[in-house]
Amino acid sequence: MGVLIMLTVLLGIIIVMFFISACVLIFELLFYGAGSVVLVVLSVVLMVGSLIFNRQSSEKKVKRKELKEDPNFEAVKSQFEPIDKYGDSYVSSKIGKVLWVEGIRWKLFNASEIVEYNVIEKKHNENSDNILGKVVVEAGTGFHAGDVIERLGVVFTVADGNEYELLEFDGNEPTKKMESTISRHNRLVRLFDEMVNGKIN
Repeated sequence: MGVLIMLTVLLGIIIVMFFISACVLIFELLFYGAGSVVLVVLSVVLMVGSLIFNRQSSEKKVKRKELKEDPNFEAVKSQFEPIDKYGDSYVSSKIGKVLWVEGIRWKLFNASEIVEYNVIEKKHNENSDNILGKVVVEAGTGFHAGDVIERLGVVFTVADGNEYELLEFDGNEPTKKMESTISRHNRLVRLFDEMVNGKIN
């Protein structure tokens, strides 16, 4: 409800701004010529762009706040330790559970529910001279000097056939700056391997 009110207010502000801008444009065109009109148009575009960006940022903050204030989520999350966090999700071999989190959605799984997993290791080599300037390397081939990491994580499948993506990293960073993240990624892969092979239940 709060987001709807905020969007309604924002829409009203944009309509008023366009009305005022139209009046200013007519005035500028009549008295100062086309050059001033261009400047005014650019100013309006920048203002609207700023409003849209601020709205998106506000929506993300609201979603994070809603998740943080969910008492059920907080109770479940308290079962895990800080070291169990991978991206926004949590994986623990100690209690044999996975807390999958994506935005304001979350779900708790026992290790025994996980039947399959696939590793996400999207990367390219900065020394590649192909026409695109990069080559995407297949997952599971390891990391080498010159590699630039784009995405790291795991996609796991549960007994009912649904898949869930647990994303640890999404960006562009050279491996030399990602040693700690790569180490944790490898640990996460081992945890899922143990779950699927029945060592964690």
